[in-house]
Amino acid sequence: MKDDFPALVPSGVPAGWTVQGASYSAASGGSWEFALTTPEGATVSLVQTTDSVEDLVGQYLGADAQPTGNVDLENFGTGIWKGYSSSSGAGIAKKISKTSALVYGPDQDTVVILAQELLTAEDADLPEAG
Repeated sequence: MKDDFPALVPSGVPAGWTVQGASYSAASGGSWEFALTTPEGATVSLVQTTDSVEDLVGQYLGADAQPTGNVDLENFGTGIWKGYSSSSGAGIAKKISKTSALVYGPDQDTVVILAQELLTAEDADLPEAG
């Protein structure tokens, strides 16, 4: 991905979870998304774009999304995230460089399980596509 888009990727897939899919679009500054399914069948997704955190929260959690406080992922390398809940689920979001990221799913505990696996693609030491 472009150097100014520090895409978050999972360092691993939590035990029992399965990957549904992933996509990247360079349109409108870039958009990166992926989704996984928990062993219980719930979907947990990450969306990262150049939109604001507020726009992502409104788009993916809905207009009734309310802040729930901070989620500290410093020990996992991604810092402090802001928690949100809504009638459609829960999420945590933060600004990362020139992008915003939102991890969302059925509840905050499940969302945090995926978020704890995240690191930037640059830190993941991924092989270059060639």
